[in-house]
Amino acid sequence: MIRRFDKSTDADLLIAGEVEAYTNSYPGSPVPLDLVTNRIRFIERNRVRCAVLDENGPKGYVIATKFLRKTRCEIYIESVYITPELRGRGKLEMLFDSLVDESADNVISLDVSVVNQAAIDAYKTLGFEILRYRMTREYPVQKGNSDED
Repeated sequence: MIRRFDKSTDADLLIAGEVEAYTNSYPGSPVPLDLVTNRIRFIERNRVRCAVLDENGPKGYVIATKFLRKTRCEIYIESVYITPELRGRGKLEMLFDSLVDESADNVISLDVSVVNQAAIDAYKTLGFEILRYRMTREYPVQKGNSDED
């Protein structure tokens, strides 16, 4: 069953999913817990949609933003999580299908870390294609170069 997010029953699942996703995408980096807090706030304020997979309790979720443009619905997946015991059983596709707008052509997109091969394989199995690479470069603050010096 797919239902809407309920903070009182689903917050722990969301925290577990966000922590796992972050540690898989950025190995060795500390998890920014404000990320999880902000996700819950955006869900509560209806800025994003959150569908929860509920099979005798919450077992997964998808957080997405939808943009309806005439006859096309563009859906951007911000975060998705399935508990380990239900992975590989078609639940990911159920979550994605719950976002589809029946009155329009739908395009679902998401970003995935290049180091998260399990996620890449799961999305490819569902028919997703790699269309781009996002490249980043960090510029850490150099000691002695801050405004406070």
